[in-house]
Amino acid sequence: MAKNLQLVEFHTLLQQRRKGKYAFVKIKRTPFVEIMEGFYEIEILNYTPKIVEEYSLNDEQRICFQIRYTRLIDILIKLTFFHLQSHIRTSISNRGGF
Repeated sequence: MAKNLQLVEFHTLLQQRRKGKYAFVKIKRTPFVEIMEGFYEIEILNYTPKIVEEYSLNDEQRICFQIRYTRLIDILIKLTFFHLQSHIRTSISNRGGF
């Protein structure tokens, strides 16, 4: 066995190529976020409408709704953001979608 072998560390990311097609992509930077110390917790009230919570799935759509309705970005960077356009789910399983 060669003594000069080096362990090369890389990360992969699952990336969508087109509808229903994905590929693993090698990336150089780490996909993880390191949390710095010294932060304190703040309470953020959840203003997400009950109908949205009831019918949303546990996916990126729900996270986007919660970020929007809790005004999380506004609170974190101390600027007011306005919602311009929503991402619309265009397919529903068992209803002509995938």
